[in-house]
Amino acid sequence: MYKTLYQNGKSYLDIDNRLIEFDFLYQTICHPQTKAPRYYDVQPQWIKSDGAYSQAIRFADDDETLTKALAVLLLQTANKQTLDLPVIVKASFRCLSDSLFIDTLLQFRSVRFVLELTDVDIELLDTTLLENIQRIKASVIELWLGEYQETNAAANLSLGVIAWDRIKISCAFIHQHLAKPERLLSLAFVLSPFTQYGLVFEGVECEQEASLVHQTQSLAKGFYFGYPQSLLQRAENEKNSYENAI
Repeated sequence: MYKTLYQNGKSYLDIDNRLIEFDFLYQTICHPQTKAPRYYDVQPQWIKSDGAYSQAIRFADDDETLTKALAVLLLQTANKQTLDLPVIVKASFRCLSDSLFIDTLLQFRSVRFVLELTDVDIELLDTTLLENIQRIKASVIELWLGEYQETNAAANLSLGVIAWDRIKISCAFIHQHLAKPERLLSLAFVLSPFTQYGLVFEGVECEQEASLVHQTQSLAKGFYFGYPQSLLQRAENEKNSYENAI
């Protein structure tokens, strides 16, 4: 696993004694009608030597190792920040088999965070993985099913087996079915019984889409509510908004 480091207000991965700087971009998940923010969805960005952001993060063939390192780095960073909302930490389902990784996550008890899982495969369920799910739930950490698509048989098999707190619907769904709002209502009706708190629809980009999501009593994420920003950018925008309102 890569070494993680947070120093002088900056976040790094130490790869073969070479520090690679990262920043995290925060995008709110909101109530679709009031726009009240509920969570921060977070995207890691590799900062290149010229200071520009890049999403081309490919340091090794083992993506799972990188995913776990970035999850820990996000929590280290969040632990040093003053955040008003829980952050979403993303990992693959297979990562739950790594008890040392779960131990590390649970050390950050002062950070409010959600664990969102992708690439769910029920066939991987074993005693260790089930125990780690129970540890996460016992620590009052929400467990989300991420990137849900109706055609994903593996994700569907997890419904009723894993006690999901929320299910996040892939942005493709709302774009494909905008002309058929009953499809959103139908999906929410089918999936809601398998969640503790409901759904999150991604890809909301206009008032019409937000209104449709509101009808399902779900949360929403998308450019309609704001673009991903660093904490510095968010602070500057909030300051400018305050000054303009005076």
